[in-house]
Amino acid sequence: MLDVLRRNKTSAIVYLFFGIIIVVFVFTFNTAGPSTGIGGAKSANEALAKVAGGAIDTGDLSLGMLLSVDAPTPSKKDFEVVQARERYKRTRLPFAAPDPEVFALSPFDGPVPELKLDKVMAELVESHLVASEADKRGLGATDEELRDRVLLLPRIFGHSGLGDEKGKFSRERYDSFVSYTLRTSKARLESFIKREILRDKMAQAVTAGVTVSDAEAKALVDADKGRAELEYASFDPESMAEAVQVNDAEVNVWLLSNQEKARKAYEERKDKFNQPAKAVVRGILFAASSTDPDEKKAAAKKAADAELAELKKAWDGTTPLPPAPGAVVPEGQPAPEPQPATALNPAEKLSRLAALFSEHAKSKTEHHNTKDVGGQFVDPKTQEDLAGTPFSKAIAEAVFKADAGALLGPLESQQGYWLVFVEQRIAAEQKTYEQVATQLGKEILKKERAETDLDKLAADFLAQAKAAPTKPLAEVAKAWNLAHGGQGDGAEGPVKPRDTGAIGQSPIEALQPGIAELLGMPSPAIAFDEIPGIGKVPALVRDLPKLKTDAPVAPAVYSTEGSKARYVARLKEKKPDAPAKDPLDEAAKDTSPKDAPEVDKTKADKESADKQLANAKRALTAIKKAEVYRAWYKALRDKAEKDGVVTFTESYKILQQEEIDRRRDQEKKVAAGGAATPAPSPFEE
Repeated sequence: MLDVLRRNKTSAIVYLFFGIIIVVFVFTFNTAGPSTGIGGAKSANEALAKVAGGAIDTGDLSLGMLLSVDAPTPSKKDFEVVQARERYKRTRLPFAAPDPEVFALSPFDGPVPELKLDKVMAELVESHLVASEADKRGLGATDEELRDRVLLLPRIFGHSGLGDEKGKFSRERYDSFVSYTLRTSKARLESFIKREILRDKMAQAVTAGVTVSDAEAKALVDADKGRAELEYASFDPESMAEAVQVNDAEVNVWLLSNQEKARKAYEERKDKFNQPAKAVVRGILFAASSTDPDEKKAAAKKAADAELAELKKAWDGTTPLPPAPGAVVPEGQPAPEPQPATALNPAEKLSRLAALFSEHAKSKTEHHNTKDVGGQFVDPKTQEDLAGTPFSKAIAEAVFKADAGALLGPLESQQGYWLVFVEQRIAAEQKTYEQVATQLGKEILKKERAETDLDKLAADFLAQAKAAPTKPLAEVAKAWNLAHGGQGDGAEGPVKPRDTGAIGQSPIEALQPGIAELLGMPSPAIAFDEIPGIGKVPALVRDLPKLKTDAPVAPAVYSTEGSKARYVARLKEKKPDAPAKDPLDEAAKDTSPKDAPEVDKTKADKESADKQLANAKRALTAIKKAEVYRAWYKALRDKAEKDGVVTFTESYKILQQEEIDRRRDQEKKVAAGGAATPAPSPFEE
């Protein structure tokens, strides 16, 4: 076909053919774009509302819908519903790059409309009314402000920006972004953004005088400090297996009737019992890649040869080896002297050689990942590991033919030439099921008994905690662990108490919109029956108010849904704030050396308190501003409606009804057990 067209490229028929293609393209391409109205049948300029002498048409509403988050879709998944609802309620045209100072100011003095169409229309009405008021007061939007706001939009929509390869503004990219991403015209977009700038400026002016006193902020900080904190001990089959004692005779009896279970465990953990040979190595790299000039490769090889010659003097005993740093000297014994490698026992020789190689690697290697650790590759490597980057197959083969303590090189890889010290060789380990059956049986039996006895073990711990209510759970755990196989003073054992931190949502966080809230993440206040570190424990939440300083131990053993774990909890004591100290008295008591570094704890505490107070002020200020703006806008809107300044057309009412019908259809699908699909845009078929 193309050959025919090329041979007849000057033919009138060919011109006619291309003309038909162009006409078809023009009339069919992007038919759902900004020039297409509701359902592809109405004009984008059809008025939907008249506001303050201006109009909101289908094009404005379509753009507003695109710059807003979607309303939550009816769903049986609670988390998804909460996440979507929070994001929907807490944002106002978030993709229009709003000013952060007024982001949280909402026009709604009651519930946010469930239909996105109604919510966006209400926000556009607000933009028109407030921008009109701003215009009356002499406020305006400069070209620079418009440019700065528009330049933010592409990144919000995941584009790289509006600059060309040299970083200069590209009109072509701007045209493409507006037409194909926002599906609108530049004139409409810029008018829309200018209105938003005026709305933001007017909102700032209305709320500029809002202040919060220190007393108000301090009351909020005190409420935050008053939140309860718990310490808790957890009991699960894995950790409590340590507390269960079984002997080999019991294990052998268990194995007689549980061979299949034990063999299955062996197969699942076969890799653990069958380990290939490994090596621990250190390396010094003299970098020269395969693409470097021959001169650089030759220079790297020469440097590697010279370094090898220097190190060999220590290996063959010519140069005495200094003691390894940190070597332990027995009491009453003289410090070890440098000695030749040939005069040392194998262990001491290996230790000193490793220390020497490490020092050389820190100064010579060009492998940046290991330079600071003396060229050491910490994890033991298999031959397969060493055959890959940054080493090579030849290096791997050389290492696994050598003994511990060997110095190898120069050995070539794609990165250059390596000197390699074999610090340790680990033999391959192959264990059959018969060799580990008793070990596996013991582990499984202990875990099974722990699971059976879990309530009993937790109840025993609870009884001990109640018997000594003034003791923190960490102290109770020490004694309990010692009685159940713990080591040392009992700090190391199956029970390791933890703290929950403050429970419930911080009043300060609750009052200021954070990143999580703006992203639509559920607030901690919603999960009111959750305890940090434990999970959903409604029974413990109900018992929480009963815990007092003189009766701090929670009355029961608790569990969470879907988990085998059990929990014992205790109210954590709150230490009162330290009273202010007289710096002169403290200076008189100070007997520390004058050259010791000073740690001004009083200053640090004050800085922390000031930061808390500032956060509380910020949170309360945001709340007050939101209330002030809501009240001001309500009065403005009420007057506009009374004066007939805001009216809606029949077309908008039809759109509303279509959206209501779509919503009902979705709800019916969910009620019938089906999946709710996102509602289609009212501007597309």
